[in-house]
Amino acid sequence: MWLSPSPSSEALRQNQARGRQVRRRELRERAALLRRLGYPAEVVQVRLLAYDAWEYEPFHVSPSRSDIAQIVSEVFEGSSARSDTISP
Repeated sequence: MWLSPSPSSEALRQNQARGRQVRRRELRERAALLRRLGYPAEVVQVRLLAYDAWEYEPFHVSPSRSDIAQIVSEVFEGSSARSDTISP
């Protein structure tokens, strides 16, 4: 139909790449927040997987689901979860 513009395949590819970057950034920020709150890496990974599954249910599979383990390991690299209270 001449009134319905169809985006080019290049535009669709760029949009998918940007969407994946945004999704990875959001997951990284959530993982970092949970780390700062004192959660261990295993719990953070389980929570992110659950969040990701909820976000894409019931009909879609998350394109970033396979990246969650890597994101959590990057966030927790060289650090440990807080074991005491918040101090100024």
